[in-house]
Amino acid sequence: MTKIAYIGGFKKLYDEEGKAKTFEKLGCEVLRIQEEEMVAEDVKRIFEWEPDYVLGAKFNIPQVILDDLFKVAKEKGVKTISWHPDLYCYPTALCMENRLAISMLKWGCWGADYMFSPDGSEYSQRLFDRVGVNHHLLRQAPYDETVGFGEDLELEYPKEVPILFVGCLYPNLDNYRQILLQVLEKKYGDKFLWVGKNSPGEAREGRLSALFKRTKVVIGDCINHPSYWSNRLYETIGRGGFLIHPYTPDIENEFVEDEECVYYDRWNFDQLCSLIDFYIDDANEDKRQAIIKRGMDRVKRDYTLLNRCAELLEVVNGTRSR
Repeated sequence: MTKIAYIGGFKKLYDEEGKAKTFEKLGCEVLRIQEEEMVAEDVKRIFEWEPDYVLGAKFNIPQVILDDLFKVAKEKGVKTISWHPDLYCYPTALCMENRLAISMLKWGCWGADYMFSPDGSEYSQRLFDRVGVNHHLLRQAPYDETVGFGEDLELEYPKEVPILFVGCLYPNLDNYRQILLQVLEKKYGDKFLWVGKNSPGEAREGRLSALFKRTKVVIGDCINHPSYWSNRLYETIGRGGFLIHPYTPDIENEFVEDEECVYYDRWNFDQLCSLIDFYIDDANEDKRQAIIKRGMDRVKRDYTLLNRCAELLEVVNGTRSR
């Protein structure tokens, strides 16, 4: 049985707990170390347990503990793995910070024997190769038991929401999201709900599924970076949301256009509104429902954490190449 010492956040399913539970479903034994509570004695506890791998998300632990962890792992021949859930290799994407400069200081991420992230761009891979990071593309995914239509929950939102956007307003360099939301609010008024603008509660897990049951169209967005999309793509489609998402290179290989979700050209708001108007029309309900079903089936078959965790194990066990 493969033994994984896992350093991360295990209080919420959508952090590392869903991944830990999935590794266990795949037959692994998992030792959970709560990242923000980790102390020096935990290093001794980890290696007394004799793991095959030490896995972390971001290794946000005190440097002296991290140094000791990696030192002992190397001495004992235990491979270290970083499974980073976010995009970090984009130095100019956010105007308020240089994420690349910050991430290069995260030696736990980049100094591990294996580093997995959802960044699929050739640009990023060349940079990883140049600085000696053993990076492997691993897309995000929902926990398998969350895929499917959710329950009807009592929510503070309207009972019917024709057009929905879920997410915060971050300071992206090109202000695309800000303009997108202004366009949708101006054109659709009360037909459009932005959860994340003035929402009293976070839309996660069951609340998110219940929201999707109330809406006809979900508008997607993510950082504009080649061959990258956020976990919202899988979460939305996997929970039965009808997603209209800006096109980014390679995304069509993940979900078939007009079969499993719908794409539009970024900044082409006329095209986006035309698609919205088409799919909220009751005359096109059968086509909308068919796309929802095919997309959900695709997530359940190919894109849950069962697929991703199995892929990670294949890479570190040497049965799958980059």
